Amino acid sequence: MTLIAGLVLLSAALYAWKLGFYSDDWAILSFLNANSDQSLLGLLRIACETFPYRPGQAANLAILYWLFGLVPVGFHLVNALVLAAIGPLLYLVLRECGQSRLIAVAVPLVFLCLPHYATNRFWYASFAVPVCTVFYLFSLYADLRVVRPGRLHRFTWKSLAVGVLLASILTYEVWLPMFFLSPLLVWYRSRQQLTAATTPAPGLSMRSAVWLGIPTILAILAVTAFKLLLTTRLKSATVAEHFTWFWGLLRDAVLTTLAGDFGLRLPATLMQIASYYPQASIAWLSILCGVVVLGALLRADGRSGGADLRPQSMLALAAFGVFLFFAGYAIFLASFNAAVSSTGANNRSAIASSAGLAFVIVGLTGWVSSLLRPGRGRVVVFTGALAVVCAIGVLIINTVATFWIAASQRQQQVLGILQERVPELPPGTSLLLDGVCPYVGPAPVFETWWDTTGMLRILYNDPSLAGDVVTRKVSLREDGVYTQIYGDLQGPYPYEKLLVFNVQRGRLDPLPGPFAARRYFDLNNPTGEGNCRPSAEGVGEALFLPGAPPVSRAPLAVAVTAP
Repeated sequence: MTLIAGLVLLSAALYAWKLGFYSDDWAILSFLNANSDQSLLGLLRIACETFPYRPGQAANLAILYWLFGLVPVGFHLVNALVLAAIGPLLYLVLRECGQSRLIAVAVPLVFLCLPHYATNRFWYASFAVPVCTVFYLFSLYADLRVVRPGRLHRFTWKSLAVGVLLASILTYEVWLPMFFLSPLLVWYRSRQQLTAATTPAPGLSMRSAVWLGIPTILAILAVTAFKLLLTTRLKSATVAEHFTWFWGLLRDAVLTTLAGDFGLRLPATLMQIASYYPQASIAWLSILCGVVVLGALLRADGRSGGADLRPQSMLALAAFGVFLFFAGYAIFLASFNAAVSSTGANNRSAIASSAGLAFVIVGLTGWVSSLLRPGRGRVVVFTGALAVVCAIGVLIINTVATFWIAASQRQQQVLGILQERVPELPPGTSLLLDGVCPYVGPAPVFETWWDTTGMLRILYNDPSLAGDVVTRKVSLREDGVYTQIYGDLQGPYPYEKLLVFNVQRGRLDPLPGPFAARRYFDLNNPTGEGNCRPSAEGVGEALFLPGAPPVSRAPLAVAVTAP
């Protein structure tokens, strides 16, 4: 278990201390920073008022801010520790389900090296997803411990399972559908023990399993009702519309997984990394992680020669992975708040489906290996293939991380130029940022009103300020300037107190009316695109687009003139 957790920390060694804050982070930090009561209780209160339907996420956001303030490195180190805790918990769950030590080690190692949900490694606003995953696995483990004998023992573990279940769902919802499986897994494990026992075993009867499953189902229904009463994220739609949208989501997920950057196009992705984004330190780290995985798997196998890799059980493992892959998106059947992306911020919601993918990879690799005779050849094929999978995953994760690091560095440039060129802003000012691209690859620099506004309010210590970014979605109207993101219109920014700051020129211009605004954009940025690559919300700039030139991670080219 130590090796599994250590692999996550090792894979994050190059980037965790260089990351910053992005997108929603600035909005969250601005209201926490502006709160008059900076005690932990005061921060928890304002966070829970802002996220009433996710008090667990609110607590996570508030506690991290209380501990580390506006210094991002602490946030990211804690998140790395949370991710590291997922591995040992998944190992314990698999062992409690009767899986061999080899499989129980292989699945967490592969899962934690997959780049398919990498945004959860980089983005403070999404750190609740790993926390929710830890709670889910701990709750499932506690539920499985109920199978062991002793009435008090069962009551204790069942109470713990239900309590942590509530913590998981109240933090984030992505694992909620999986909790319905917990009673079935408990009963199945009990039947396994009874079948395998040569003497009377402490298995649960069907009746006992049903009774022990009732608290789980009631807790799920209760917390779901609580969320439905408080959330504002659900959209009114017919059942047919929900299923049509959900089918599209699943289709995109399957196509992206099978044929996307990490599927059939993986060789091209690796070629682009080698050609456009090579870093020796990342390459050596990936090799080292692959060696660690190889050693961990060989140690887990012992000297059995891969005897645990049986064709039927491996195919069953892969089939369960397929089920989990689809079930990982099930929560989004009730909402329209998900999208698919290989490297962009949208992949933050793919963590449950990625767990299914890990089962599929291990199961299919085990099945292919099982076609060989038990012995060194079978073990070498299985452990070697998974070590390569993990090394490739670490390579991709760390390459993607370099763009999040570059985005943070560009943010710091923007803040430095603003502080130098615009030391003060009148209260109530609206400031548009021009001359800075909203993304570096998948990572947001400043992409819209919520991060720019949050940044300005923190920088100038003024909650009356508002900000936004000049993109192709800027529109000029008689009552002010409007912007758009995710299909929602933001504005107006009234001309009376509207300024535009061109970061590359270091120049501040007032926009006192629609004529002045039109003149500025015609002269400086008529399309709103500037020199930026095409991008999209939740995706950013496509990183591994075939035939496209490399995405620049260089600092902003700034030519600041004298005032």
